[in-house]
Amino acid sequence: MARLLAVGRAGRYKRPVQPLSIDQLPDAAPLPAPADLAALNRGETRLVFADVLRGLAAAMVVVAHYGEVYVYHPDIAAVALNAPALAIGGPGWVQAILRLFNFGVLSVGLFFLISGFVIPISLTRYSGGAFAIARFFRLMPTYLFAFAASVAMVNAAARFFGAHAPFSLGDYIANALLVPDLFGATPLVNGAWTLLIEIKFYLLVALMAGPIRRGAVWPALAWGVFVFCCYGALWMNCRGAGVACWNGYGWFFGSFGWQPAFTVFMMIGVVFHAHFIGALDARRALLAGGALMALFAAAWPMTGFLAMNGNQTPSYGVALAVFLAAYSFRARIGLAPAMRFLANISYPLYLLHFTVGMTAMRLLAETGLPYLVYMPLVLACVVATSYGAHRWIEAPGMAYGKRLARGFDRKVLHASQI
Repeated sequence: MARLLAVGRAGRYKRPVQPLSIDQLPDAAPLPAPADLAALNRGETRLVFADVLRGLAAAMVVVAHYGEVYVYHPDIAAVALNAPALAIGGPGWVQAILRLFNFGVLSVGLFFLISGFVIPISLTRYSGGAFAIARFFRLMPTYLFAFAASVAMVNAAARFFGAHAPFSLGDYIANALLVPDLFGATPLVNGAWTLLIEIKFYLLVALMAGPIRRGAVWPALAWGVFVFCCYGALWMNCRGAGVACWNGYGWFFGSFGWQPAFTVFMMIGVVFHAHFIGALDARRALLAGGALMALFAAAWPMTGFLAMNGNQTPSYGVALAVFLAAYSFRARIGLAPAMRFLANISYPLYLLHFTVGMTAMRLLAETGLPYLVYMPLVLACVVATSYGAHRWIEAPGMAYGKRLARGFDRKVLHASQI
């Protein structure tokens, strides 16, 4: 297995001409960089394997929601869309395949690992304040667009079905600020729960910036042990006491007390980053990554909310195996145009496809159109909208955020020299 990690070492890059699409790194790293990171910093290559995984994850999450949740779980879709349940059904063998691969969880696992790997690279380029600026403009403009579109679709569906959208003014404000968990508000953009975890992960790696920039993995392991011990203390108190005990911890635990478990899983990406920059050999990387995966799996039954929804850690383990394989053969992976397109629109597609797309499907179903007619139509519209959001909102927002971040760091440097 250690040899597998090292497959990409020799003959790695042959000066591809495509620009880096995942967090461009034009500035030099603050420590001697091996060939991988130096090539990224010079803009001579791109993280092709990460782009491929992003495109794959984007496709899988759409398949999971449009193919499984909407068709085979109308009760879940009805609650999520605030609309009457619509029984569609489909061949049992199709549902068996969808359940076997669990594409929804697999895609989320890949997105988390990609972030865990990429964020330390971004952190290498900026100071803490500049990093926060860049990430804000990376996430918020596109999120606010998806939020506005979701509000419009949810309220349109509520009026159509003669119901009231189950959101208060406080819910709208908390969701617009991307802090529904902090105020116990009802989530409005389905799928944004992963962004809530991402933001907390950003805060963690920013606090650990010094050692992470140097390729140290002890902060990731320490965080994993700390989270496991915290969950263990809660679980020992509630063991055998049922849901009422977990609810006794109040809105804090019910709203986001379960999220630290996922940050432990994301720390596996930090371990891959340490290996990527040459600070960790393959054997130690595998040991550290395996330890974090074990801590994540061991913590899952003690998380209350997550444990009530079944054990999904095997699917996250599959996501880790897919990531490991792609990372190990990263020098041999190419990026097809279709996969590049999916990678580019993955973030807006992730935010728009569920609430906006599935609400549109539910409304079109009332016209009498069959599922196999209106689903591809809605999918095409969602993909087109996601492309527009990427081109005119996401990409300009990222570029503006990077300019602000670099300007911030220049001002800090100038002030320190006065």
